[in-house]
Amino acid sequence: MKSMCFALLVFALAGCTTVTVVEGNKVEEAVGNLPQLGVTSSVPVGEVLFSQFRYWRKTGYVLRDSANVSIGGGQVHVSSGDFLVKSIVEGKTAYCTEKPAFSMIVGGKTACFTDRENKNVLNEVKVASDVMWWSSELTTPLAYATSEIVVPRQDAMKRELIYQGISKDVLRLTYREYFNDMARPAFFQDVTYDVSTFPAEITFKSVRLRILSAGNKGIIYQALSGF
Repeated sequence: MKSMCFALLVFALAGCTTVTVVEGNKVEEAVGNLPQLGVTSSVPVGEVLFSQFRYWRKTGYVLRDSANVSIGGGQVHVSSGDFLVKSIVEGKTAYCTEKPAFSMIVGGKTACFTDRENKNVLNEVKVASDVMWWSSELTTPLAYATSEIVVPRQDAMKRELIYQGISKDVLRLTYREYFNDMARPAFFQDVTYDVSTFPAEITFKSVRLRILSAGNKGIIYQALSGF
């Protein structure tokens, strides 16, 4: 855990209203492929049957609701999907917005929320002045949940093959490439294979797949090599 002035977390305060960051500010690399090579796997139509990836992520919490709350002479505005970091505020667990959410006439500050009953709903909001915290009860509690977000980097990538079904011995796949933030594919390609008997082996780029059976409900296969 790392204790710091709240200013060092996301915004500047004249005093030192402290927050101890517990979870959500650590960026980790994720690299690998799914499924493991040589393992018998199955997926339904429309699902990814093989992916290879390298990206960076943060695991924390995300709001499931939106709210506007008046507090301390200003306004807290949060939206569904806002990322929260788990912290300690005034000795208690709190979930603080990663981006500024509290504003007065000018500027913006982070807002923190507490889940007093540990039921995955936030029922109190806190914002910091220069020397103290202002607190306000939420008339409508906010739902939240654990979540992972991708941290955009130029060297992030993901490649995946999606099973699209089989008809008249023609097996269909879609190939997709993602880069940087991986929010949408940068490139995709539809490919087909003539498969009349099983097991059968097919190849796309350097990916080799042994198809054990395939139908319009799903496919059973083994990945033999990756991209």
